[in-house]
Amino acid sequence: MKILKMQLQKNFSRSDVRISFFVFCAVPFAIAFMISMKSGVIDIGTSVFSAMGYTSVILGLLKSLLLIGGVTALIVTAIVSKEIDSGLDNIFLSRLKKRENLLISKMFTIDIFITLVFALLIVGCVLGWLVFLRDTEFGTKLFWEKDSENTRRIIFTVVRSYLEIIVYSKIFTLISIACKYSKAIILNLMILVVMRLLVNIEAIRNWIPTYIGNASDLFEYTGNKIVTHGVQGSLILLLYIIILIILSLYIYKMKDMAR
Repeated sequence: MKILKMQLQKNFSRSDVRISFFVFCAVPFAIAFMISMKSGVIDIGTSVFSAMGYTSVILGLLKSLLLIGGVTALIVTAIVSKEIDSGLDNIFLSRLKKRENLLISKMFTIDIFITLVFALLIVGCVLGWLVFLRDTEFGTKLFWEKDSENTRRIIFTVVRSYLEIIVYSKIFTLISIACKYSKAIILNLMILVVMRLLVNIEAIRNWIPTYIGNASDLFEYTGNKIVTHGVQGSLILLLYIIILIILSLYIYKMKDMAR
């Protein structure tokens, strides 16, 4: 617990982490304002949003722009790879009986960061909808969708998107352990682009975290099948997370920290 507390204090005092929190809360609020002003910068046609409908749209937009994944890649690479390169990990490891505990504390810190990003994003979306969209031609009075099936799709879109970013954070962690900072940051950003391209290959896309996270497959189903397939996709992402954690801990345990 002591090492976790130190990691939380150290990393949450970083300026890039604090800026990320502000950006992900402010951006959906600003987009709602631009939509309500009919600025032309954001063209939504005849779309009308519930609170969570707007949230799912903004979440999809930020993911498609690789903003959430890109920021996560930068933060993870700095926390893991850069601290190994600088020798900071060796200082912490000299105080620990098990070196895996240091990596566990870092991964847990990253998970908390991602959780807060999603929480602030949802808060920003809901506030933006309440202030700028609810009482206009672009908003409904409903928090959830009127159609229960669309509500289910939105729930799984948010859940899967969250798990998708957790999966990518574990991939970034694995690469950051294996590579120096300069290489790791390039590889981690490239992974986001490659995964985005692989979504276009129909034979494998059902196993790609980006495609699962988008939850677009759920529009093929109705009724209880939405829940069944929504849960299946979520379980696949959870399996990826478990496998990546095990691999990361093993490689970190065996790794020579002098690089």
